[in-house]
Amino acid sequence: MKFFIWFPLVGILLTLGCGGGGDVITQSIVASFTAAKSTPDAMDVTLQKKSVSGDSFTVDVVITDVNGVYSAAFDLVYDGTILDYLNSTEGNFLKKDGASTSFIVDPQTGRLVVGASRLGQVGGVDAVGNEVLMSIAFKVRKTGSTSISFENSSLLDANVTSIQGVEWFGGTASGS
Repeated sequence: MKFFIWFPLVGILLTLGCGGGGDVITQSIVASFTAAKSTPDAMDVTLQKKSVSGDSFTVDVVITDVNGVYSAAFDLVYDGTILDYLNSTEGNFLKKDGASTSFIVDPQTGRLVVGASRLGQVGGVDAVGNEVLMSIAFKVRKTGSTSISFENSSLLDANVTSIQGVEWFGGTASGS
């Protein structure tokens, strides 16, 4: 009989002692991005910080002073336990003279597979200064940092020939 009296009383005391059980402490993550090369040179493809807001950030894939670009293909590789891919948008570079384009992004865990191309018999287009190929938004899942790097990367001309001398630079994303 004493057990049945004490059991509900212990439950009530534990609930009161824990502050009612409804308090949840959340930690907010603050995102940051640092470009591996903040000032691109001619013949560079770089990631450049576009914006940061709370736990999310957006980077631009920037092509600098490269002539005759018809298409771009690359994988963007990062730690999928730290970053979540949110979305991407095509920039105006490949379609700046009114050409139709194909723009495909295949998100995989820790990797984006990207293909962008002009369509038809329109020739390549010149990147004069810094031209935005695309913008990519990420959310930082937890504290820590990860490099974001390019793999399997190439820029092609209208003859489907690789444009030589192009260098690719990623960056580092962090959550704190």
